[in-house]
Amino acid sequence: MSSVPLEERMDVLERLIAESHKLEETASRIQDGTRVGLSLDEIEAFVLAYRHWYADCLSVLAPRQKASLRRDYEGYESRPRIREFLLAPTDLWEPGPQDILWTEALRSVGMHGLRSSGIELRVPPHWRYPYRETFHPYLLNQRQTLLEATKDQKGDRQTRESREAEEFDARGLHLEVREHTRSRFLTGNYEDAILAGYKAFEKCVQKRAHSNLSGYELMKEVLDSQKGSLKLDPQCVEGQQYENEQQGLKLLCMGLVRAIRNPLAHELAQDRPITRGDALDILSFISFLYRQIEKTSYAGASMRGAKRKGE
Repeated sequence: MSSVPLEERMDVLERLIAESHKLEETASRIQDGTRVGLSLDEIEAFVLAYRHWYADCLSVLAPRQKASLRRDYEGYESRPRIREFLLAPTDLWEPGPQDILWTEALRSVGMHGLRSSGIELRVPPHWRYPYRETFHPYLLNQRQTLLEATKDQKGDRQTRESREAEEFDARGLHLEVREHTRSRFLTGNYEDAILAGYKAFEKCVQKRAHSNLSGYELMKEVLDSQKGSLKLDPQCVEGQQYENEQQGLKLLCMGLVRAIRNPLAHELAQDRPITRGDALDILSFISFLYRQIEKTSYAGASMRGAKRKGE
């Protein structure tokens, strides 16, 4: 179960705790005073439900907790527990050798003689494996084991969240990207975090370029080295190098749309899983592009836009 995501393990533990209450309620009705309180079919269904529950518990617990769960199930020869109760929940008590000797002593000295001698009187049980002695206390122990496991998982989650927060903050993402993605990333919603980061980036491009376009066409038009409305500062880069960097920025932004944004938006998450490391790398890439866009200047309506207006 260690390969199962932490949140899923938490859900399983909480489900098992809830199911233990249902098992307890059903088991308490099997032995109703001196009569059987459930039908044979109901008892068989209960035993099967418990065995499934027990197997699920073993699949989710750590080794130390598994050992505790097994002790409460298996018991000892001299101290029967849940296993014996499930095997014979409706069997009646049968006297053993010591019980026969006790009966003979009672006949010889009488009830009054036993009381006057200070010997503690014991009423023989009706059931071979009484619910309150062989099932109920040990089911409570097993539930406590699950509660302790839940507490451990919560501690693991806090540790994981703290570690992931440190990893996220260490990237030094652009403030706008950070604001829109941090909570999503820390809850494991990596695809949502990336899409939210992209949307923030796209809005920045639209606003600086005064454009209503979106996606691939937005990047292609407004960052074009000849006709685009967003230009890198030509004072910082000269000649052909300026053309190269402007064209490179356009291609990177177009690649962000086609290689990252579009697949995430159009495909199911399970068909295109994103790891934590992938998410951090992509958000860093978006941050880099965001800062590059902030270095651009608005050069007026693109020539294409101006041409369309004149047509």
